[in-house]
Amino acid sequence: MNAVGQVRAAAGLVRHRTLEALHLRGLGGRALYVSEFPKSGGTWVKELTRDLLSALASDQALAGVGAQLKPAPVIHQHWPYRPSLSPSLYVVRDGRDVVVSLYFHMIRHLQTGTLFSRRARAYCDAVFQPGADPMDTHANLPAFIRSLSTHPFAIIVRPRRDRCFSPWPAHIEDWRHRPEVLELRYENLLSDTPAEISRIACWLGHALPDTTSVAIAERHSFERQTGRKPGTENPIAFRRKGVAGDWKNHFTREAAEAFAALAGPTLIQLGYEPDDTWVTRV
Repeated sequence: MNAVGQVRAAAGLVRHRTLEALHLRGLGGRALYVSEFPKSGGTWVKELTRDLLSALASDQALAGVGAQLKPAPVIHQHWPYRPSLSPSLYVVRDGRDVVVSLYFHMIRHLQTGTLFSRRARAYCDAVFQPGADPMDTHANLPAFIRSLSTHPFAIIVRPRRDRCFSPWPAHIEDWRHRPEVLELRYENLLSDTPAEISRIACWLGHALPDTTSVAIAERHSFERQTGRKPGTENPIAFRRKGVAGDWKNHFTREAAEAFAALAGPTLIQLGYEPDDTWVTRV
């Protein structure tokens, strides 16, 4: 990343953190939140939802509705549940895919010279063997997964803020079955994006024409956003691969055992596996 890119990224991060701080303190007014454990698809859902709210407002304007809908800001965040962070869409994803995506998120910063490159290098030096190849997921993932019990978001937050956040199982447990929270599955969004967009609209109290949900889904499809078909990987891109089940390409038995120790019961509770025998099949 060049100097101009770094300045823009820093400015964007400051704007996001300022907005987040205002809303966390109840000073930002009414908002719709997109909540997730990092790398569960929240950025995608935020973009879909912003487009959806704009479409609903436009439909009201065209219909000549008197009290027209004013789109609320959509705030994307990873914080533990609190009543002030509602209404909220909570995005759930197979935790095995989450940790793989989180790993490559760290590698992207390490290899592309972003604002977080130094933090990524320090993390790798602390967690992996000296001289480890960052792209060797088979060798590194077990240690990376074990590290997430004490550093839940890896490099996404400063180490001194780790205590403010929870590992994947606790984050899931904290958010599920809360009032004014709609749970979305990343896998369902992939398989039928228009249906999930319509589901969000219904939850917000609005009917959405099928043509509108299809158009929103197309505008934010993986291929439209990246120029790549889902499954075509760019390991240092923010939108790396756009598929479910990629963990199977990176997990070894040791990584599976590490994940089972970290979050095995939650994986079963969410229905991603019927029991813990999946570990023996890796």
